[in-house]
Amino acid sequence: GGQTTVAAQPEAATVAVPIESEAIERLGRELAKYIGPIANVLVKRAAKQCNSVAELSAMLARDVPSEADRANFLRASRS
Repeated sequence: GGQTTVAAQPEAATVAVPIESEAIERLGRELAKYIGPIANVLVKRAAKQCNSVAELSAMLARDVPSEADRANFLRASRS
């Protein structure tokens, strides 16, 4: 008999929901404070790979060079 393997996923990611455009725009504006106008390009590209705003924020935070700025970005992205 064959075995069925189910990949473990966080519960929030069980249904892929497109991230709202207003959340994408808000994150773009927030990220732009730290890395400039390229932020909007990065946000749109990353949004295609993410299933939640939290996941998107975490991915984008990697592009913020300063650890203090990264923490500020993550804090702002949750509000």
